[in-house]
Amino acid sequence: MLLKYVCLLPVLAMTFSFAHENVQEKRMEFNREKMGGDFRIVIYSEDEQGVLAPIEEAYQLVDSLVEIFSSYSSDSYLSKLNASKTLVAPPTDMVKLLIRSREAFENSAGYFDVSIQSAIDIWDKAAREKRLPSKRKLKKTRTSVGFSNVVLRIDSLRLEINRNATLNLGGIAKGYIIDKVYLFLYDRGFEDFLIEAAGDIRVCGSPPESPYWPISVSPDARLGFYVKLRSGQAIATSGGTYRFRQIKGRRYSHIINPKTLTPVTHNTISTVIADNAVAADYLASTLNIVEDSKLIEAITKKEKNTDFILFSRDGIIQKSESFPMLDEVK
Repeated sequence: MLLKYVCLLPVLAMTFSFAHENVQEKRMEFNREKMGGDFRIVIYSEDEQGVLAPIEEAYQLVDSLVEIFSSYSSDSYLSKLNASKTLVAPPTDMVKLLIRSREAFENSAGYFDVSIQSAIDIWDKAAREKRLPSKRKLKKTRTSVGFSNVVLRIDSLRLEINRNATLNLGGIAKGYIIDKVYLFLYDRGFEDFLIEAAGDIRVCGSPPESPYWPISVSPDARLGFYVKLRSGQAIATSGGTYRFRQIKGRRYSHIINPKTLTPVTHNTISTVIADNAVAADYLASTLNIVEDSKLIEAITKKEKNTDFILFSRDGIIQKSESFPMLDEVK
């Protein structure tokens, strides 16, 4: 596993309840373990054999992007940048994703920040040692966090970061890879398909006899709802329900607030629907940090056609007016 993308639960699961009689297109499903979880492609096509080669190429595309963005392979371009702080003639996809990460940082008012890795390391160590990090150590880490201050150069000639900085693209690279696979399949003429990577989803077209894809967002059997995902849309969910650190009997989310350098401690779950998987990916993480309702509205409006819902086991906390929910949160 080159990228350790463990699913940000609640899991986005698909439920199909359509009759397929007299429909020529056949539903085919492919699944490979990528990025620390399942990478699934569901595709409808009349030509079963004609699907196989493009699907194989799609998975090869995933592998090639993982080799660029991985934090867990010392041979990846990201690891080389983190080690030397400079990367000459970086891959185009690396440049594009860092530019998009800068936009995400700005659009989120700094609540989404790929330079947060040094703080993650501190809290991972705290969890292993079962003691909270000191305020002094967190304060010292401040100089290595903050995209606008630590990422010094992004262009096709060179990438450069602050000597104290370490980048982690885990909160946005998954969306970028999904979007690349989406465009790859679309460019090859496929019209009805779904891509899911460890819970994040983007769809094209729709299943036969339905104008949308029905997606179930459900962390467990007691809680969940369905949404309508239309062609081109993506959905992502973030929350500390299953991924957390435990220190001195208290649970701390894997998600860290870049403003305070401390983990989220609430149990809010955030789901975002957007026009692309990158936006859905980073905004789902962002909204799991931000608690001010007006700021949440302002941030989500930075990306076009974005809907969101924040909920917990007690019910809905906040949602956009047009969020396409089929059933209320149970």
